[in-house]
Amino acid sequence: MGASRLNSSKRQIAGRGVARRAFTLIELVTVIVLLSVVVTVALPNYLDYRTQAKSSSERGVVAGIRHGIQSLHARSVIDGTPGYPTSLDTAAPDSAATSDNPFFTNVLATPLTADWKKGAEDNTYISPSGVTYVYAPLTGAFVLESEYAAANPDASTPGLSDALLAGMTPDELAALSDSDLATLTKDQIAALSFDQFAAIAARLSPEQTSWATPEQIAMLSAEDYANLSDAQIAALTDEQLAERAIADGVRAMTRSQFASISPEHIKYLTTAQAATINRTYLAQLSDAQRAALSEAQVQALQLDSYNALAYLTTDQRAMITQTQIESLHRDSFAYLTPSQIAGLTTEQAATINRSYLAKLSEEQRLALTTAQVQSLQLDSYNALAYLSEDQRAEITQAQIESLHRDSFQYLTTSQIAGLTTEQAATINRSYLTQLSADQRSALTTDQVQALQLDSYNALAYLSADQRTEITQTQVESLHRDSFQYLTTSQIAGLTTDQAATINRSYLTQLSADQRSALTTAQVQSLQLDSYNALAYLSVDQRTEITQNQVESLHRDSFQYLNTDQVAVLSSTQVSTLTRSYIQQLSDGQRSAMTQTQIQAITDSVWAESAMYFTAEQQGWR
Repeated sequence: MGASRLNSSKRQIAGRGVARRAFTLIELVTVIVLLSVVVTVALPNYLDYRTQAKSSSERGVVAGIRHGIQSLHARSVIDGTPGYPTSLDTAAPDSAATSDNPFFTNVLATPLTADWKKGAEDNTYISPSGVTYVYAPLTGAFVLESEYAAANPDASTPGLSDALLAGMTPDELAALSDSDLATLTKDQIAALSFDQFAAIAARLSPEQTSWATPEQIAMLSAEDYANLSDAQIAALTDEQLAERAIADGVRAMTRSQFASISPEHIKYLTTAQAATINRTYLAQLSDAQRAALSEAQVQALQLDSYNALAYLTTDQRAMITQTQIESLHRDSFAYLTPSQIAGLTTEQAATINRSYLAKLSEEQRLALTTAQVQSLQLDSYNALAYLSEDQRAEITQAQIESLHRDSFQYLTTSQIAGLTTEQAATINRSYLTQLSADQRSALTTDQVQALQLDSYNALAYLSADQRTEITQTQVESLHRDSFQYLTTSQIAGLTTDQAATINRSYLTQLSADQRSALTTAQVQSLQLDSYNALAYLSVDQRTEITQNQVESLHRDSFQYLNTDQVAVLSSTQVSTLTRSYIQQLSDGQRSAMTQTQIQAITDSVWAESAMYFTAEQQGWR
């Protein structure tokens, strides 16, 4: 029973297994076709995604390289030596980037160590995608080779265009590879400066050496010429050898022979020879010979003698070194640029007096530094006139104390107070008038008491307080125009000689208090012969005048005399009386007139005036 069930189950299972079937051929083909379609559509997109990813990465690297180049350039500008890096790394041409041979070390913080390669030239690079890039040191461009070729059609090799060569320093040229130098053309070699050529001469091929100009060969130093190979020497042309012989002849000369050198051969003098040339030997050279001196030769000259810079051109003067500037005599300062003026030492500035300041242009004087200004000799006539207002404010107390009176007008009020009494003693009215009111007000008591106040109206330029500070000696030196500014106590200090200069006009300038302060001796010295002069004296002062003063009076003043003074009037004075003046006299004054005076009255006046006199006086007629 059990066995039959087991057999029955096995048959059922076997029956179900026979009922299952495999994929048909059509189904398999359909699947394969579908997979082919998927692969055909998806695979290119996948590969394109990989290419785009690599391209994006490459663009990022290129952008980083360009950014690094510009960063270095910006830093060089800040440092004052603008330029682009000569190379991007030290990797050799035809090499691959590895950890031991990294690329772009000069411009990338993390240099490349894989995938990139270097071309046959120093400045060419091949990216992982096979694209060639070229770096141009002259412009800082890092561009596709096709772009570089389009922009530089005359370039002999990437990075060595004529323009690039012209801008390279001798050291940069010397750093070029032999393969770079081998590409230099005849025109490029001939266009090199003497210094550029000397930097690479020994590394040129014999043929390239023969392309050099005769002057380039002649300008090589003895050492550089000795470094040429036998093959190079053998390749030299007759013209090159002839010019070299001339240069050797020039280099064998002493300074006394330099005047015999033609201008075109002056350049062959060595700097050691140029260093023997002082002003005397410069003067012996012609204008053309001096103009032919190179920068290196100019920078070797002895320029410490009188007016030496006068023998150089404007361009040559701009070439001289700081050491030469510091050796110059003051006669040469006028030939310096403003920036060179600032390089003079304080010892040199200390040799500059007014005459040499006047020789400098305004721009040159403005270029003087504070230390230089404070070293100048400012003791000559009007020296401060040649400095700016700011520079005048910088001068030292010692310089202030050395100034001539013509310079006082340029001082600040605080500087005015620093003048010595000896300097103040040189200030007369003319120089007082040059000072501003503020400057005069800044004068100290000691300075005021040292002033020369003996000129016309000098006291008018001092303040009321300053006038009270003047000394008795100054009071006694005053001109009559200044008396009006004195106090009453100072008026009493005037000498009789000064009082003798006071006439009616100057009496009228004095106040009543000032006139009242006149002493008897001063009153007796006054000039009272002008119209109505006695009107300006007090009654008491009128009684003090002398007989001579009475006899000098004008008829307008007779009315102010006492009877005793009337009696001493001269006949000549009385003869000037008219009826009006007789009427001005009091009865007492007329009664005091003597017989001689009565008889001096003219007949016509007497006929009109007899009634004003006494009977006795009338009887005298």
